[in-house]
Amino acid sequence: MKLLKSLIIIGMYKTIICDLDGTIYLDNHLIEDVQSEIQRLQSIGTTFHFLTNNTSRSLEHYVKKIQTLGIETSQEYVHNPTLVSSNYLKEKFGENSKAFVLGTNEFKADLEKYAKAQIINKNPDYVLVAFDMNLEYNKLRKACSYISKGVPFYQTHIDNFCPSEEGPMPDCGAICEMIYLTTKIRPIKNFGKPSPEMIRYFKTIINTKETFAFLGDRLNTDIIIGKKLGAHTIFVESGADKTNMIKDCEIQPDEIFKSTSQFLKTL
Repeated sequence: MKLLKSLIIIGMYKTIICDLDGTIYLDNHLIEDVQSEIQRLQSIGTTFHFLTNNTSRSLEHYVKKIQTLGIETSQEYVHNPTLVSSNYLKEKFGENSKAFVLGTNEFKADLEKYAKAQIINKNPDYVLVAFDMNLEYNKLRKACSYISKGVPFYQTHIDNFCPSEEGPMPDCGAICEMIYLTTKIRPIKNFGKPSPEMIRYFKTIINTKETFAFLGDRLNTDIIIGKKLGAHTIFVESGADKTNMIKDCEIQPDEIFKSTSQFLKTL
C-alpha cells in the first residue's frame, strides 16, 4: 500500500523545485534530514531543480555546495538570477557592454562569462546591483552618481535580507533601497524570483503542463513565482518568513510545512 501511494504521488510530482537558503540549508548546514529525503525520491524518478535568488557566489559554487552537502545535482538543475540577467543584458546592450556592478568578484566573473560584459568603473552602459558582500561606500556613491545621471539601473533580485544562522543579513533589495532613498530612482527590472524574466526563463527549463511542486521559505518570491508557474506551492517555516505573515498575503501557499524534509516525507 505504501509503495502504491508513493507511485501515485510521484506521478503527480515528477518535478520538484526548491529554493536553497532557508529551504535546503542555512549557511553550510542542511536543514534536518533533507538530503536523505531528496535522495530517496531521486532514486524513484523525481527530478529536483534548485532555484535561488542569491547572487553572492558563482553558479559553479552553488552546484558544488549542493553536491558537497550530499545532494546529487549538476549545473543544468541549479539556477539563479545570474543567467537571467546575463541573457537579458546581452540581448539589450550587446556583447562587450560596459557594466558598473555592485556585486562580488564571483558574480562579476559570471557576468563576464555569460553576458560577455566588461566590468568597468567609468562611463557604464548600465548599473547592475547584486548581493554585494563586499559593499564599500565609494562604490555605492559612484553607483548613485551614475543612476542620478540617467544610466539604466537594474537589480538581480528583490530580497531585502538573506537568512543565516546568525540572523538576517542585508541583501540586494536592501542595497537598492539605499540607492532609492538617495536618488529617488527604482531599478528598471529585477531578474530573480518572481520577476517576469525569471518566469519566462523557467518555462524553458521545465514542462509547466505537468503537475509539479515548488518549495520555499519566502512568500513574496517563492510562493508567488510558484503560483505564476502553475506549481503546487509549499511554504516551509525553516527560513526567512514566518507563518503569521501568511494572513496578510494576497497569494496563499497551497500547503505549509515546518521544513522541506517534513513535506518530502509525505511523498
